[in-house]
Amino acid sequence: MWIDTRFLLERLDNDKDTMHELLNVFLDEYQRLLEELQMASLTGQPVSKIGHSIKGMCRDVGADALANWASD
Repeated sequence: MWIDTRFLLERLDNDKDTMHELLNVFLDEYQRLLEELQMASLTGQPVSKIGHSIKGMCRDVGADALANWASD
């Protein structure tokens, strides 16, 4: 996964500690949402809300390519 760390650091006033913390939270939440997405798709539940959450979360950290994937 590619994350634009320059973009993220700029948003965080170059605070690398905060960036690392944010990325750890992002990775945990991303994993949780992927598992939720998989479960929803297996049980026939709607996935658009989960995809929207993934897209927004990715855009927040500068993972635009992944956000674009979540939009499809």
